[in-house]
Amino acid sequence: RDRIGGRTWTDERWGRRLELGGTWVHWLQPHTWSEITRYGLDVEPSPSARTVHWIADGAVHKSDAAAFDELIAAGMDRLAADSRTWFPLPYRPFHRAGLDEVDGRSVADYFAALDLPPVEREVTTGVWAEHFNGPAAESGLTQAMRWCAAASGDWRLLHEATSGYRLTAGTAALARAIAHDGDAEIHLGTPVSAIRQAGSGAVVTTADGQRFTARRVVCTLPLNVLDTIEFLPGLPEPKLAANAERTASQGLKTWIRVRGEVEPFTAYAPDDHPLTFARPEYTVDGDTILVAFGTRADRLSPTDHDGVVCALRAWRDDLDVVEDD
Repeated sequence: RDRIGGRTWTDERWGRRLELGGTWVHWLQPHTWSEITRYGLDVEPSPSARTVHWIADGAVHKSDAAAFDELIAAGMDRLAADSRTWFPLPYRPFHRAGLDEVDGRSVADYFAALDLPPVEREVTTGVWAEHFNGPAAESGLTQAMRWCAAASGDWRLLHEATSGYRLTAGTAALARAIAHDGDAEIHLGTPVSAIRQAGSGAVVTTADGQRFTARRVVCTLPLNVLDTIEFLPGLPEPKLAANAERTASQGLKTWIRVRGEVEPFTAYAPDDHPLTFARPEYTVDGDTILVAFGTRADRLSPTDHDGVVCALRAWRDDLDVVEDD
């Protein structure tokens, strides 16, 4: 890449900062929050939705936010309670023995086994698919439980932590502050082809043949691309297996500019829809900028204007899309 930050990526679009990658932060995330406070960065709240538009049983429904929370409460409460049983210490995920009982199950499997009305099951499963940014049938139950446990078994707190507050200056500001403070030598646009242990150190070889030696190498590559690098000696079998299976996150994120100022709302859809989540985040020059997510990037391109318009109209046909990005 030509930037640092990985999954965090702040860019200038439509005259303001927009997050193209990870966005929300919270004091519930102790390591991230310590860095935010270390560098004196401010956070601001995302808009609170007054209404929720949700799709279930092939129809669009509308309610206030409290009524929607009540709709999903039974399934979410059950998962949150189970999360404290299986992950009493979420920062040590293997602390409790017997995880084989829940490992290998998806969130879709979990909610399918609960005695829930069909509409509640469909909506709650869709909410979790949005959390994973991937299909619910491929989203691990243990990961969902660990998230809930990290929020002290409170799914409402989990929702606040994962979409409630954003860095005022953007996530890039935090990445830049850490990089500046570390005084590291940074090489951008330099793909690595191999990492080899050599004696008491390691040698990193780049695609263009450069070699760097170090006492230690910290590899922070996303799981799905670990196999693009040759490791000598090879990676342990569990890591290779996880890389072969891939992660659930395979979705898309897009920003949509609609005409006029729109009252804050949230929209949810089952994970077979092109977009599964949308809500307003900013206003610019009298228009509203929505952020939206879908669980399958191969079904909709963020730059497909007509496709984005069609996906948004699954919830609301009263929004006039000016641009999408």
